[in-house]
Amino acid sequence: FEYGGSYLDEGVSVFLAGADDEFSEEAIVSGDFTELVVGSSYTLPANFFLGFRTPTLGVEWGEFPPAYGWAEFWNDGTGTLSLTDHAVAYESQGIVIGTATAIPEPSVSLLPLLAAGLIGFRRRG
Repeated sequence: FEYGGSYLDEGVSVFLAGADDEFSEEAIVSGDFTELVVGSSYTLPANFFLGFRTPTLGVEWGEFPPAYGWAEFWNDGTGTLSLTDHAVAYESQGIVIGTATAIPEPSVSLLPLLAAGLIGFRRRG
């Protein structure tokens, strides 16, 4: 498979990913995913996932936060790729590959813990 990138908006970063991977800014920057490079060749299994981040890493579009998505492809071995599933998460910290589960903002994911702590503190007093 040679990655041409010609059908994608130039503002998209594309990465090889796996089912159930947490595809987030933190994971991307940590090097957990291989970014596809235009003009490079890759050996792909029969079924594979790509993760997408828009805008391109290092570029921000003012008021628009990044969006994270994934697409699952079937490689029939004859050079034909078929899209089998996909999802996108807007206004989140990322997405779990192969699901529609968005990774919540850190402050949102801490709210239940904060509420439980306040309730426990109130009962002691």
